[in-house]
Amino acid sequence: PRMIAWLRELKFRQDYRPKDVKDGVVDATAAAADTAKRGTPTMGGILIVLVLDLTVLLWAQWNPLVLLTTLSMVVLAGLGFYDDWLKVTKQSSDGAKLLTNDGELTQKMSHPSYLVKKLYHAVLNKPLTKDDMRKIAEGLNLEDGKAEVDAVNYAEGAGKNEVILEIHIGKNRVVRRIFEQLGYDVVKLDRIYYGGLTKKDLPRGGYRALTEREVIMLKHFTGK
Repeated sequence: PRMIAWLRELKFRQDYRPKDVKDGVVDATAAAADTAKRGTPTMGGILIVLVLDLTVLLWAQWNPLVLLTTLSMVVLAGLGFYDDWLKVTKQSSDGAKLLTNDGELTQKMSHPSYLVKKLYHAVLNKPLTKDDMRKIAEGLNLEDGKAEVDAVNYAEGAGKNEVILEIHIGKNRVVRRIFEQLGYDVVKLDRIYYGGLTKKDLPRGGYRALTEREVIMLKHFTGK
C-alpha cells in the first residue's frame, strides 16, 4: 500500500533490538530472529483511524454513543501515535556491537573485572557543566550501585553538550542513567569503541566478520 511505502520512505519505523543484548554483546540466535522484523513501519494505525473517522462523518447517525465512541477512538489513536513517535525519535543508540554465539565471551566482555574498555559519544539536550562532569568522574551512586567512570571529557571540536565517556562497567543503560540522574537527556548515544573494536568504515546498520587478529585480541582481553 502507498501509505506503508510512504512511512518507509520517511523512516517511520522502530528498530527492533534483540532482547539478549548485554552491554553491546548480542546473542546471534536472537539477532537472527529480530532481523526479519527490521524496517517494519510503525504508525500504520494512522490510515485505519482516518478511514474510520471519514466513514463516521459521512454515514453515521449522530447520537451521544457514536460521539463518545468516535472521541474515544481519536484520543486512543493520539496516544498510540505519540508512543510511536517517541519510539521513532528516541531510537538513537548507535555504535559498535559484537554479534556472537559464545555465551562465555558475552559474560566476560560485559563483566567489569575484565576491564574491557568502552568509549561512548553522548549528545545531551544541554551543555554539561564542569561541576557535573566532576561528579560523573568521581562516580555517581545509581539504584544498582556506584557507576565508576574511567574518564569523561568534552568531545573535541564540538559543543559542551557533546561528551566522551570511557567506562568498563557493564550496568544496563548506565550511560543514559548517569546523565539522567543529573538532569540531562541523552539525545544521541554512540558507542565508538568496544574492547578494541570500532565501527570505522561501516554504514549505519552494517556489519562485518572479525579478523583473526581481532578474535585473538578479544580472547586475550577475556583470558580465553
